[in-house]
Amino acid sequence: MDKEYIMQKTSLKKDDHIDWEDIEEANINENPWGFRSCAPSAGVKGIACESGFRFLLYSCEKDLRTEAKNESDDIESDSCIGIFLNPSPDVSEEYISIEINPCGTVKSEVGVRNRRKFAGVEILEIKELPEAEAGVEIPWGAEIFVPYSAIDKIYGKTVYNSGKVMLGNFYKCRLGGERSYCSCWNAVETGRPELHHPEFFGEIIIF
Repeated sequence: MDKEYIMQKTSLKKDDHIDWEDIEEANINENPWGFRSCAPSAGVKGIACESGFRFLLYSCEKDLRTEAKNESDDIESDSCIGIFLNPSPDVSEEYISIEINPCGTVKSEVGVRNRRKFAGVEILEIKELPEAEAGVEIPWGAEIFVPYSAIDKIYGKTVYNSGKVMLGNFYKCRLGGERSYCSCWNAVETGRPELHHPEFFGEIIIF
């Protein structure tokens, strides 16, 4: 059964302080591909602000992999968290994917099969990483902003009021190196780890 994430509608601006403790969490804890023993804890929180979406992405894991330094690099082989979102499924089947690794490399695209660059993601804050130590869990995370104006260029002018139903999924993966894993918020029923499956998106509801 598809999950639902309730996203709070607020009048906050992009740079206003947010008490993230009060915001509902989307726990990335589905492991349909059998990586439960090595998949780290991870989650995403999001709110609908005055002029865009703000997301907090976070995880705690051992032996971080941060090889991707440019958006053209294979970021899914790194320790990364992904947000996949279709804010207007009644308008288009195209969805936005945003993937970020612990050193702040971001890959953002839009489309379905012929995907293209999505230029609309701003990193508001990224947690400074401590000195790496083998076998020790390291917390990391980032806060990002996605303006409605960038989304409107794809889906047309949209009002993000309470009751609007969007579709999406959240991922935590590391598909390269020795400790590979992949987990998701809404279960994906494929034989191997594959992120780009909008047919398995859950509902993200603004309230």
